[in-house]
Amino acid sequence: MERSGNALTNPATHFIGTTDNRVLNFKVNNVSSGIIDNVSYNAAFGYSSQLNNLSGTHNTSMGYGSLISNSTGNYNTSVGAFSSYNNVAGIRIRPLEHLHFFSIMPMTTQQLGMKH
Repeated sequence: MERSGNALTNPATHFIGTTDNRVLNFKVNNVSSGIIDNVSYNAAFGYSSQLNNLSGTHNTSMGYGSLISNSTGNYNTSVGAFSSYNNVAGIRIRPLEHLHFFSIMPMTTQQLGMKH
C-alpha cells in the first residue's frame, strides 16, 4: 500500500468507490464508519454512525455515533457526536433546525466605550 501519496492520478480512472450499483462502506477497526447507499439513499460518516439501521431510508448523519439507534426511521438529518442517539423510528428529525447561526460584527472603540 502506498502511504506517501500517488502521482499522476486521473480522477476519471483513479478513485475510491465502486463501478457497479453497490453500496460503498468504510470501516475502522472493523466497525462501520461510513456509508454511501444509493439503494436506500442513506449517507453516514462517523464511527458507528447509523450502525443499527435496518430499513430506514433517506437518512444523513455525520459524527461519532450519530443516529446509532435508528433502525427504521426515514428522512432524518443528524450532525454531531451522538446526535439523535435515541432516535429509533423517528421521521424527519433535524436537530439543526433549532440552531441559529450568526456572525459577530466587529465593534469600534467608540461602541465599546473606549477613548481614542
